[in-house]
Amino acid sequence: MESIMEFIRKYIKIIIILLFLLFVYIVISVMGGKNYKKIENEMIANSKKHLNYSLNYVTIEDMQLSYSGCRTYSGVYYDGVNYIPYLFCDDYTNVKGLTSDIITLSGSNPMILNTDETYIEPGYMSKYQVEIYKDVLPNQGIYFVNYVAKNNGIEVGSAKRIVIVKGGFKGTLTLKGNATMNIFKGEPYSDPGYIAYDENGNNVSSFVSITGSVNPNVAGRYEVIYSLSKDNVRKEVKRVVNVLDVSIYTELDKEDPTIGSNTINLIVAGSSYSYTKLPNKKTTESREIEYKVTENGTYNFEIYAGNQYVLKTVVVNNIYSNITASCTLTESGGRIFTNVTASGGYGELEYSYLDKDAYSGFTREKVYYFQNRVNKTTVKVKDKLNNSKTISCSNPNIVISTTGDKYPLEIHFIANGHYDDAILIRTDDKVILIDGGRSGCKTADIAYLKGLGITKIDYMIGSHIDYDHVQAQAYIMDEFIVNRILYPVDIYTCVSTSKCASSEDTELVLESLSRNNKVAEQVSIPSKIKVGNMTLYFIAPWNLVDNNNNNNSFIFILTYGNNSFMFTGDTYSPLNSINTLTAKAQALGLKNINVDMLKYPHHGNNPMSDKILDAINPSIIVVPNYHASKYPNEDNQNIIKNHGIKMYRQSDSSTGNITLTSDGTNIKVYMDSSANTYRR
Repeated sequence: MESIMEFIRKYIKIIIILLFLLFVYIVISVMGGKNYKKIENEMIANSKKHLNYSLNYVTIEDMQLSYSGCRTYSGVYYDGVNYIPYLFCDDYTNVKGLTSDIITLSGSNPMILNTDETYIEPGYMSKYQVEIYKDVLPNQGIYFVNYVAKNNGIEVGSAKRIVIVKGGFKGTLTLKGNATMNIFKGEPYSDPGYIAYDENGNNVSSFVSITGSVNPNVAGRYEVIYSLSKDNVRKEVKRVVNVLDVSIYTELDKEDPTIGSNTINLIVAGSSYSYTKLPNKKTTESREIEYKVTENGTYNFEIYAGNQYVLKTVVVNNIYSNITASCTLTESGGRIFTNVTASGGYGELEYSYLDKDAYSGFTREKVYYFQNRVNKTTVKVKDKLNNSKTISCSNPNIVISTTGDKYPLEIHFIANGHYDDAILIRTDDKVILIDGGRSGCKTADIAYLKGLGITKIDYMIGSHIDYDHVQAQAYIMDEFIVNRILYPVDIYTCVSTSKCASSEDTELVLESLSRNNKVAEQVSIPSKIKVGNMTLYFIAPWNLVDNNNNNNSFIFILTYGNNSFMFTGDTYSPLNSINTLTAKAQALGLKNINVDMLKYPHHGNNPMSDKILDAINPSIIVVPNYHASKYPNEDNQNIIKNHGIKMYRQSDSSTGNITLTSDGTNIKVYMDSSANTYRR
């Protein structure tokens, strides 16, 4: 026992010191000692929170830098007004390679630029000679400027500047309706919406989120924020909605039809009401307003609360006056339409249009597109009490088709992404497709045909078996009903007999023929085929040649009423054999090979001659040269010009599409056309 007590007395001081140290450790750990892992995780969470509102953020690892003490994020933080560069870390000195004791960088680091700004070196301070290595491009991204200090040619230190080029969102985020809206208290609020497009014109509205709400039952100022976040960029727009402590009641003295005049009554309530600006621009502070009107129309009252107002619209349509009306008849894009101007009567007027032999149903639409070609019509105008007036309009410049078709003949030269031929011809009830282009053209071809409302193709013609003419036909057969398929050669044997170019082209078409249970036909020369009110005269190739695919192209003339059109594929030599072409045409009953329109062969690439133009004598030449504006060359263009021929090139059209219409006597050409214009 004595020895134990002696031991305790001897080491009591050491035991007390150890117990004290243990207590201090526990207190520090529990009561506030630095938990570096916790601090680090909080910094990461804080960084990520800010990154939700940032542009072009990047981690230290992405910047190829090393660090100690924290995980670091850099980027651009948008605070609602400014774009602020940030670097989340304890301090810059923890990031090795960004700063240096012997080089002090001027300006900001990181530096933030827009894509339309040029990087200008801010400079540095150092007692040594410093070489600068930069690679900053005007494109969105993260770039670095490296500073290397040297003493007698030996590197003694370096620093790095981060340059963040923020592209921002290059498209548009647009509010529908007004950016500032005022509504009466208690009036339902309906958000007018928004629309967003990227720089390529694609709708990206699905990337927009909305924050903020409006309580229409509580007066006040509300903000609704529309935020588009896409590809690490962010764009915001704001709508302000003021809910005014104002309410209004309106009524007309007379709801039933009245003669001469009516009175609009308004009663305004609410603590915020200031005054009303009347439709005649006068103002009144009265809360009970009587406003007399003598004409039908829309009357706007501005109800003010301070400097904010809500527009209250009252429509008066029951004051009777005699119906007055007029109409115009116009042709556009091959379609006939009329536009009516009318006033008077009781209430909103309605219209019925004479469409050749029958009137349409009554409608409130003042513009009517006719199903038939007409150059005169009558329009019945009536009010809601069936008071009516009939007016007439005509346009002698509109020529009625001599063929009796409801619609004119249409010839569409389709821009399909290349300079490949794709020609759609149709009348009232018949459709012909010539070529279609390479496989890559299928999407544009199919979209255009569907845009026209096409579901069935009566004749699909391949001018010759070549990739940039027939490959897309394989896919078109899968999408549309195709009745007959015509080629100038036997597609089943032309590869083995050297009469067409590539087995790949034939395989695509043959596989589609098989899966669609179709058989392709070879047309003998000369041949004549009747297609509705059109007649096709096939006059070449009369002698198939080996290893020259283009000269095995069809040459055929399409007639419609008194008009004629020649289609040539990629042919060259047969087009120079004028006597033989003429003889083949005459054998089919044509007097000669004169036509109104010539499709320039081989995308405008073949030479043209006076001999050819003298024999064919076209007034119009169409060149399918989309994306190949060098065709025809200057010499060939001069030959065409010297013959007084009007030339239309796809490369000169903003859409690449060219449409011809014919009523059997007159031909009209429309550049920059679209399928929807001719949809049926």
